[in-house]
Parts: sequence; structure tokens; C-alpha cells
Amino acid sequence: PALTGLTLSVGASALLGYFYFDIDFVPNFTILAIESLILIALVLIIGLLNTRGVHTRPPLEILRDQAA
Repeated sequence: PALTGLTLSVGASALLGYFYFDIDFVPNFTILAIESLILIALVLIIGLLNTRGVHTRPPLEILRDQAA
């Protein structure tokens, strides 16, 4: 999801620059790479924080909680 949003935003910027402002869009790939790494890291950290309770409990206990 993170890379999809970044790709769509760069594409939208290029299209706006070309059709609306009549300028060439030249993306800075260094900034895009840094943004990609930050976005991936944030998604991983948030996912791990949201599932930390799952990692500390036995699977059968989690399944019983879900069934109740």
C-alpha cells in the first residue's frame, strides 16, 4: 500500500505538470528512495505494535478468544 500511494502521487504530479502547467516533471529519485524506506519502516513498525499481543500468547488461547 505504501509504495502504491507513492507511485500514484508521483504519477499524478507528472500528469499535472505536463497537462496543466506545461512543464517537464523530473522526480528526485534520492528523495523517493528515502520516502519509500521510511514508509516501509512505518508500516512494519505499526504492524508489529498492533500484533504484539498475538506473539506473546499461545495460538490455542487466541483461537478460543476469537470463538467466544
